[in-house]
Amino acid sequence: TRWSLDPPGRELVRGYQRSLRDVMRQKSRMTETMYLARTATLAGAARAALHRHRQRNIDLHRMHRRDTRSEAARETEKLRRLRMKGAVQPPRLSIFEPMIFALTRLDQLASARYGAKNSRVLQQVDVARRKLLRDLPAKSTRVAPPHACSRR
Repeated sequence: TRWSLDPPGRELVRGYQRSLRDVMRQKSRMTETMYLARTATLAGAARAALHRHRQRNIDLHRMHRRDTRSEAARETEKLRRLRMKGAVQPPRLSIFEPMIFALTRLDQLASARYGAKNSRVLQQVDVARRKLLRDLPAKSTRVAPPHACSRR
């Protein structure tokens, strides 16, 4: 009732009550069916208008509550969410790569050699190397030695 019977809501109810009183005054000049139809229509319209008013008030309250954070706080929250991309599943080289291989690759990136951490540049080099290895054709597995002319 707090959301629907605020001052504008009370004024809305008063307007419908006035209309209902007017119909009640004209009751003697109407048939009973007409009277019941008009009162039911006014009651339904009042109920619908009060519901719309209540919903509008609740939506305004929710919008105000949602926007309490500052612009900087919203921006840092967005950056944090973007950083968490791939946190549920590790990024994979292809859609067919099994999860365990992607997890192993992540562990290799995280574990450092000789106590030194992998720098961002070294990680980018490793990613570029993996892309090249994936895109370049595989070495041929010939049984016979290569022809002398093809060595040059």
